[in-house]
Amino acid sequence: MTGQQVIELELSTMAHGGEALGHWQGKVVFVPGAVPGEVVRARIVEDRKRWARADLLGVLTASPHRVEPPCPHFAVCGGCQWQHISYEAQLCYKRHVIIEQLQHLGHIPVRRCAPRSACASHGPIGTMPSLQRWDRGNWVSRQRAATT
Repeated sequence: MTGQQVIELELSTMAHGGEALGHWQGKVVFVPGAVPGEVVRARIVEDRKRWARADLLGVLTASPHRVEPPCPHFAVCGGCQWQHISYEAQLCYKRHVIIEQLQHLGHIPVRRCAPRSACASHGPIGTMPSLQRWDRGNWVSRQRAATT
């Protein structure tokens, strides 16, 4: 894949930092300015072994959660990566990012719970960490807390 290749990509979720991500040719592709559920045209600008970053060229199929950013400087400033997403969807995507980081980076167990009502339409992201309390420098799960 060349550094300037244009691809069509379906985006599935959000990553830390507000970039939507999709999968293409076995790689995760991060696309700033896009929204999960969208099909986009994007240009690969950084290509690594397991992932790539792409610039958004156009939205072929828009997400129902895409909104007009309220700030006129949104496209050039870079300070508010989530303004193109409805507020309710932002809450759900941010919750999902935190849970993913707790599980995969922090190795903290997560249990299923009833999702926030606003998140119900955003897929299976209604989870909460099963943390009980802080104990000697570590979070202790409910299961372990019951035995200590």
